[in-house]
Amino acid sequence: MTLSADRTAPQVRGTSITFTAVASGGKAPYQYRWWKHDGARWQVLRDWSTSRTFTWTPPTANAAYRINVW
Repeated sequence: MTLSADRTAPQVRGTSITFTAVASGGKAPYQYRWWKHDGARWQVLRDWSTSRTFTWTPPTANAAYRINVW
C-alpha cells in the first residue's frame, strides 16, 4: 500500500487535501478504511469503501495530524 497527498504540509487552514491510496497484492476490488491521528488518538474518517481517494479538510491547525489508510 502506498499513500500520497495532492498537497504538502503545511497548508492554510480550510484547505482541502486529497489523499490517494494504491494497493497491491491480494484480490481486487480493494477496500480502504481511512484514519486520522490528532496527536492523541486515532479516529476513523471513512469506514470501508472501494474508493481509493479521500478528501479531507482539517478543522483546525494541528502539526500532529496524521492520515493513514488500511
